[in-house]
Amino acid sequence: MQYNENIKDIQFLFNEIEKNNNILPEKLNFIQCIFVQIEQYYKNNVYSMKEELLQNEINKLKNKIKKDPNNNEYYIRLISIMIKVNLLINNYKPRDIQIISILFFLYKEKDSGLIEEILTGEGKTIIISFLAIIKVFQGKKVDILTSSSVLAERDAKEMRRFYNFFGINVSFCKNNLSTRKDENRKECLDCYNADIVYGDPLNFESDILKTNFMGITGRGRKRNFDCIIIDEIDNICIDNIKNITELLDNFHGYKFLEYVYLFIYKNIKMIDEQIMKISNNDKFRHDILAFNSKNKIVECLLENSKKEFSNLKLLSINKHIYLPEHLQEFIKIRLKKWCEAAYDAFYSYKENKEYIITEDERFGFKTIKPVDFSNTGVIKENSVWTGLHQFLQIKEGLNLTEENLNSCYMSNFTFFKKYISNKENNIYGLTGTVGSPKTQEALKILYKLNLLFIPTFKECKLKIEEPIIIKNKDEYKQKLINQIYDIVFVQNRSVLVIFKYIKNVIKMYNLLIQKGIKAEHIIKYTRNDNNESDFLNRELSTNLIILSTNISGRGTDIKISRELEENNGLHVILTFFPFSERIERQAFGRAGRKGEKGSGQLFIYSQDDYNTLKNKRMINEENEFNYLINVYKKRIDLFQELFEEFTEFLNEIRKKKFDESVLLDIKERWGIFLVENDLSKIEQQYKDENSLKINDDLLNQTKIKFKNLMKTLRKSVENRYEYFNPLLLCKTFEEERCDEAIGRSPIFCLGAYLFRTFCNIDRQNYHFSAKAKYDFDSLEENCQILLNQIYIYMDIIKEIGIKENSDLYRQTEQKIKFFVFLLALIRKNKKIINHYSENLEQIKNLSLAPKVINLAQVNSEKEYNNEILSYFKDYGMCLYNLEEVEKKDSSCKIF
Repeated sequence: MQYNENIKDIQFLFNEIEKNNNILPEKLNFIQCIFVQIEQYYKNNVYSMKEELLQNEINKLKNKIKKDPNNNEYYIRLISIMIKVNLLINNYKPRDIQIISILFFLYKEKDSGLIEEILTGEGKTIIISFLAIIKVFQGKKVDILTSSSVLAERDAKEMRRFYNFFGINVSFCKNNLSTRKDENRKECLDCYNADIVYGDPLNFESDILKTNFMGITGRGRKRNFDCIIIDEIDNICIDNIKNITELLDNFHGYKFLEYVYLFIYKNIKMIDEQIMKISNNDKFRHDILAFNSKNKIVECLLENSKKEFSNLKLLSINKHIYLPEHLQEFIKIRLKKWCEAAYDAFYSYKENKEYIITEDERFGFKTIKPVDFSNTGVIKENSVWTGLHQFLQIKEGLNLTEENLNSCYMSNFTFFKKYISNKENNIYGLTGTVGSPKTQEALKILYKLNLLFIPTFKECKLKIEEPIIIKNKDEYKQKLINQIYDIVFVQNRSVLVIFKYIKNVIKMYNLLIQKGIKAEHIIKYTRNDNNESDFLNRELSTNLIILSTNISGRGTDIKISRELEENNGLHVILTFFPFSERIERQAFGRAGRKGEKGSGQLFIYSQDDYNTLKNKRMINEENEFNYLINVYKKRIDLFQELFEEFTEFLNEIRKKKFDESVLLDIKERWGIFLVENDLSKIEQQYKDENSLKINDDLLNQTKIKFKNLMKTLRKSVENRYEYFNPLLLCKTFEEERCDEAIGRSPIFCLGAYLFRTFCNIDRQNYHFSAKAKYDFDSLEENCQILLNQIYIYMDIIKEIGIKENSDLYRQTEQKIKFFVFLLALIRKNKKIINHYSENLEQIKNLSLAPKVINLAQVNSEKEYNNEILSYFKDYGMCLYNLEEVEKKDSSCKIF
């Protein structure tokens, strides 16, 4: 082997490729032949070519490749030109192995996609950009998928000048989850006109849903799914295969389930207090919890909850608490899940482990954000846990938000399948670690992807040391601190220590400070939503300790100084045993990049030895593989089929110009269907029976239920539409509909009472004025009931120990204040109506504007925030109503 600063020569690279892959000799010889021709053409024709000539050649090749995409000569010339342009713009010539990687992508089998395992630091960015240009020249639109919108924006901007040289426009999919047609909407959607669009799964999927489901402009149907290039494909396609993107509608009434959450949380706190009375200390309490198990505690919690919510046929579940009648079945269906979520929130989920608490600029209050601690370590900005989120909010004393009813969603798996047609598989993926044989097999079966292992351009100098496993926790901490000190201050190197949870980072930081290590030697890196990653913008010198979660374990490029390289480079300590081998390799891959020196070591606290841990991981990977192939794929395919049929029906209704409230009601019924036919039931049955196959009978039953739902919806549409949710009728501004809403849900349809009052006053005679008076009496009575109900909520909040300065306490206070304010204004209006009802002539002069309830005034005074006003919109009272009512009758100025 010949070296140039340890760089492998071309023959050695092809020998390694042949050794590590099952490739036909003819294919390997063909790729090598094309590579040689590129080298010759570049040297003889392109190297000295001026910029103007390059542009002329590019323009010619565009037309030629589109007309004849199978002509190898054109690709030899195009790749040679790309090498030259990259040298002009980015000041370096791509490495041989990068060109070879591009050629294997270019000449892959048509009916299969291709993944290339390219180790970290080997230059995936340039491979992606070269491949994207080739696909555009073939006449395709190219989507490039990254793990986050931040990376998508960064990469698109960094490569824009390079793409523009070839007459190719590039953009990125902006983080725009709102479905409002605001002035920024067009700018957000213009990206899809570009030849190349960078994006993350969340934004790509949400924009597809906007077009196909929401009836607004999203991705648009003009952009086909021609080609997708996926960076870190193993992470996105396997680790996050179960992730779904949801678009949320405001289904009215779900905000009023707060009593259910508070009751369940109060009960689990009572159960824990009983356990505390039995136990003498925390250790004994832990033993009792372990003995009782989650299932037993959840059963007890469920039994108490069923007693409280057993008589749901009545509007009132007791003398003081009322719940929306149309949510009776929803409560029954969700009750067990809520009890399980309450247990998890109370006992299992901890701040700075599974989640963080942070200020959310969009809402203006503190929120809970999940942390992907087991995989990437990133904070999941736009993710929520259904049900669990509400109990965590109560636990932490945060604003209580409504549970989202999922009616519009797309899984990552479904999204990727859009790029696979009968004629061609258009998925191209790159990853630093493709993982175990089972992971590789899963990628082949699920996505029809072949795999190619690409060697490093230099000899790898990364040294993986023997794992250290310590069974005593105190001994483990001390030895870990000693190890860190020895590497950083004795060996004069720097170390990256990767922990599982944010709280572990905080604890270790404090321990190191207590040991006398100065803060200037320590870098904390646990968040992707602040400036903690700034250290990555400069070279890492010696004598530094980076304490991090696994956020630094994938895709993080830590540049090291010459001095650190001379002292054997960066050392990585992984303090937990990852659930997959890929995560372990990714973590160690932060050191020894680009042929540099470096080392890595597992340093963990565990009662098991290394071989036992590896065997357990292997079994878990086997189980996960069986689940993905035999359960997940089958059920996600079914529900995608049902979703597409439902979407077609919804678009039919939309074309017929039905009222938006009808569309919302149809979507809510679909969402309830999804809850009733919870996908996890299928998964649970799979686990309980320890079966390798999903129960086909269960899938068939789901299909039958779906057909019955569609029959009901079509029949309802063909006749006069029958609403499932009576609260929607408060916004129809039809007196007959308001009568229907009040008849079904009098406590919660405050807006319907108000609109009916307007209609009665407008008729201007004694008979109808009496009706208006009756409606205001009813309105006052129901507001008082709801106010008393909020007082009960406040009592529970105090009982479970929520502090007065907490967000949840203040939120409940705001609701109380608003109802008090509302009642005072209703009583003023009653006096006005009583006065005018005594004199028929004076009714004609009735003008309520200056003296009645005015939400616009409330909002302008900023006494009540938007979140509280949104709460009252579910009662049918909002600024929107004010505008609509004024159109119908200028004398009606209440809402």
